[in-house]
Amino acid sequence: FSIGAWHPMAASRGYALLLPSRVLSEPETPQQSASRGQKPRGSGAPVTLHVYSVSGSQTVCKVNRLLSHLRTGAYHTAVEVHGKEWSYGYADKGSGVFCCPPKECDAHTYLYSLSMGHTQLLEQTVLALIGRMAKEWQGGDY
Repeated sequence: FSIGAWHPMAASRGYALLLPSRVLSEPETPQQSASRGQKPRGSGAPVTLHVYSVSGSQTVCKVNRLLSHLRTGAYHTAVEVHGKEWSYGYADKGSGVFCCPPKECDAHTYLYSLSMGHTQLLEQTVLALIGRMAKEWQGGDY
C-alpha cells in the first residue's frame, strides 16, 4: 500500500508518516528509527478514531440513531494519538485544526471509538506534522 497512489498531495506533504501501519522493508536499529523521529519497531503509540454525532443536538442524535440502520448519518470524527485528540472544523479565522481531551469534543456528542493500530512516530514528530497541517487546513475552508 502506498499513500502516494492513494493521495499524491498527502504523500508530497509528508502526511504518509501519520499512517499507523507503515511497513519497513528491512529491519532497522533503534538509532535509525530515532534519526527518523520514530520509535523502534514493536513499540508505538495507539492511534484511535473517535466518532461523534454532529452537534450536541438531541434531534441530530435521534436522527443519527435512525439513519445508522441504513449505515449513514451526520458524524464528526477525530484522531487520538499520544493522548491528544485532533479534529478539523469550521473557524471564522485561522486554522480549523484543533485539539481537545480524548472523547470530550464539546461541540459534538461522543458515540464510539475504533482502534487504527499504532504509530511509530515520536510525539514531537506527530506534533510537527499536525502543525504543518494546521497552517494549510484553514477553518474558513471547511
